[in-house]
Amino acid sequence: MTNENKFNEAQEFYLGKDGELFIVCADGRQYRFSSDTLSWQETKRDLSLKVWCRELSPGESRDVMHGIIARKNDDARRLEEAIAFATHRHSGQFRKGTTIPYILHPLEVLQILYSMRADTDVLIAGVLHDTVEDTETSIDEISDFFGKNVARLVASNSEDKSKSWEERKQHTINELSTAPLDVKLLVMADKLSNMRSIARDHAEYGDGLWERFNAPKERQAWYYDGIADALYDMQDVPQCENLYWEFTALFKDVFVKYFLDQEESTIYQVCETGKVYGLQKGNDSWNEVCGQKCVPETAVPLTRQCAEFTEDVWNTYSWDHLVCRYEDRHKAKIRAAVRNFCKNDFWNEYYQKAPSNICKRYIALEFYCSDKKGKVADCEEFDHACSVLEKHFSVSDWKHLHDYCGNSRRKMYYQSKMELMTE
Repeated sequence: MTNENKFNEAQEFYLGKDGELFIVCADGRQYRFSSDTLSWQETKRDLSLKVWCRELSPGESRDVMHGIIARKNDDARRLEEAIAFATHRHSGQFRKGTTIPYILHPLEVLQILYSMRADTDVLIAGVLHDTVEDTETSIDEISDFFGKNVARLVASNSEDKSKSWEERKQHTINELSTAPLDVKLLVMADKLSNMRSIARDHAEYGDGLWERFNAPKERQAWYYDGIADALYDMQDVPQCENLYWEFTALFKDVFVKYFLDQEESTIYQVCETGKVYGLQKGNDSWNEVCGQKCVPETAVPLTRQCAEFTEDVWNTYSWDHLVCRYEDRHKAKIRAAVRNFCKNDFWNEYYQKAPSNICKRYIALEFYCSDKKGKVADCEEFDHACSVLEKHFSVSDWKHLHDYCGNSRRKMYYQSKMELMTE
């Protein structure tokens, strides 16, 4: 069925906060106009649509749909031109110490950015991000061909080769900490692609790999550790969360060693940067210890996966205990918040139809936080309690939160959790 036919069947029209177009047909089915496929895609009926979307007339909705199609066609043309431009400028270049054509790296960055749902300018910048630094291309050329915004993004990811390696990398870390989201998306995609390559080659060649680089292993560890810290808040961006944790896992596989002291029930993390952290059973936080000499000679090596599994087993009891303690301490206020919200039919249905008791407890905490206008005094403990409850969620719990959610960013987070559990 064509877009026009589906549109003509619609009885209700809505515009989301992010420019998404929704229709509801006479049979009650709901559709979203996909900017990826330029077609109507059936979605689960969202009962909160009228709450968080703006209702449109049929004429306004048609204009929005045609605008999405026009932008998509223009975006596709610009992206194709950027791929051709980068392929030409990187022609004859190879990845460090290999015969792999260099263009595969910008294309992988593009793919990562696409999985983050980055906009077209960021996708184009991903393809072009090394052209200024590693070819004869200038920022002015990028601006002339692809616009000032793309040029700004490429410039943010280009180093001044007149400075030393240390100066360049420190400047990158310093700037990244306060950079806008689109710059962080670009840098994260670039560094994740690099870490994937480093981890693959390190598994095959070991520490001989570092002969290809301008700085030794311990300085590479310092740099990527600084990048991970500067990108720390990306774990809270739903479409980036899994990629951020992939980056940190690869970093640990390459630069961190783990040991278990069975007598003291302590796990040690020893990083190439010289930092050493210890986690003792019964304590849910890692603490820095004084140097590698603090690790007992009797401690046995562990893989990262084994160390993380051991940590999860140790902490399961203390995490669950923390949630119960938190709920008990704020019992009266949480119950008051639930009563207050359930006076509204929509929120009452959201709470009462929760598919599990765990999900209902989670929603109660949401009500409590909202009653406080998002500012609970012990916010760190509150966040920890919510994250623990999430660990026990089923797909139906995530689906329930998703179907009633009116915040597009949270909705994407819930969607990603559902997809992760059904893979």
